[in-house]
Amino acid sequence: MSGGIFVHTFHRLVLSHTSPDRDSPAERTVNTVEEAVYRIRPRRRRETPAEEERRELLEGMAQTRRLLNQAYQGFNAHSDPDLIESYVYEINALQSRYSYLVRRMKDLDGQGAGR
Repeated sequence: MSGGIFVHTFHRLVLSHTSPDRDSPAERTVNTVEEAVYRIRPRRRRETPAEEERRELLEGMAQTRRLLNQAYQGFNAHSDPDLIESYVYEINALQSRYSYLVRRMKDLDGQGAGR
């Protein structure tokens, strides 16, 4: 059989584990590509609550920036006074939200530095 390293590794991948009823290691072959990838990929460590909150804040900031860009595009693209006024309110609200998220991020960074 020809193929790359992965093909040879996949067909020969044998994981050893100790069986609960025996002291000797038992061999178990991997039957699917998904199982092989799952077994050999590095495990992600769990996020701490502070890391999770930081990630969520960064995602919220990115989403708010996208929405701000869309609101500015709508503001620039329309000439109806009522529609422009609604975009002004939307832009102001999104700017306030972004400021809040930045403040939360600074507070979170300040807590981490003070520990």
